[in-house]
Amino acid sequence: MRDIYRHRHSTTDSEAFFLLAIGNGLLEVAPAALARSVAQVRGVMDAERAAEPFRMTAAFADGTILRALCVSTDAKPTTLFFAEGGDVAVEGGEVGIRPGRVSILVMSEPLDAHDGAWRDVPPGHILESRGDVVRVSALATARRAAGSERNDHGKGQ
Repeated sequence: MRDIYRHRHSTTDSEAFFLLAIGNGLLEVAPAALARSVAQVRGVMDAERAAEPFRMTAAFADGTILRALCVSTDAKPTTLFFAEGGDVAVEGGEVGIRPGRVSILVMSEPLDAHDGAWRDVPPGHILESRGDVVRVSALATARRAAGSERNDHGKGQ
């Protein structure tokens, strides 16, 4: 893992997790890096016998691929939803997404009352969107892949 924590500028947990993921190879092997980062946070929590659950949603994009994950260690998970469509529209005072396969919206809650347009990303899963292809897979699958995708970021761990 690269030593980049010294580049931290704020006190937010999102920046700390982002730097951890970058150090674990987010730019090279994103799903494996995210799985490794979640496992490291959980490992520290377990070692410290933290009573609080670990709940997190996060999204990362590089201009080509959008990735979003949902993590929860208890029965009250955070939520993460996505909808695919042509474009976002406001009609009759309601915001919605029109049919099509050009855009993707990723939100903590559905944006509108059209439940059929929204699908959830369950806890322990990662959404990956590239172009008009959207895939949701188990984060554990990415963790298993970490062993086969290791590069210099996996040395010494």
